[in-house]
Amino acid sequence: MPSVMLFKRRMRALDKTWSKFHLFPLACDTNLLYPIRESKKMIDILFTGRYLRDREEGYKTYLYPLIKRFRRSVVIIGSGWAGNLNVKDAKIIPGITYALLNKLYNMAKVCINIHRDNSRRCHTALNLRTFEILGSGQILVSDRVVGIDELFEVGKEVIVCDNKDEFLDNVERYLFDDGARKKSC
Repeated sequence: MPSVMLFKRRMRALDKTWSKFHLFPLACDTNLLYPIRESKKMIDILFTGRYLRDREEGYKTYLYPLIKRFRRSVVIIGSGWAGNLNVKDAKIIPGITYALLNKLYNMAKVCINIHRDNSRRCHTALNLRTFEILGSGQILVSDRVVGIDELFEVGKEVIVCDNKDEFLDNVERYLFDDGARKKSC
């Protein structure tokens, strides 16, 4: 395997130079993010990420209905959420150190991911959280990003949803079905 990681847009130019190379859109540091086998599941549903206006479509489709259904079972870690009435029933933790992130992922029954609104339409524009959660060995329920099925086995490595109902149903399934959750992790 090559030791160089490239963005897809640069691949065409380098194709003539190197005989073989592989695309790695992002990754995670397995020294920082890894499964903790004896971790107790003290968080039901975890979303990590600061509030961003260019995620509002995703919040309205996935996060806000999730909070409406599960209320205080949803934990949001990130800045910028203060004063947002749509998340008033969730537990908000304004920010944490990166070193604590792995422990929190491992304490969650279900981790969710919501990409920036424009990213969902860009081929393989996955955010870092995708790789952090999977690197921690946790179940990931995510919105669909074009091309995600080229990088992961959807339904096995990552649970991908196209709409609100599918998202809510999958979160509920993996929240309450320990066997299904462990099988997917």
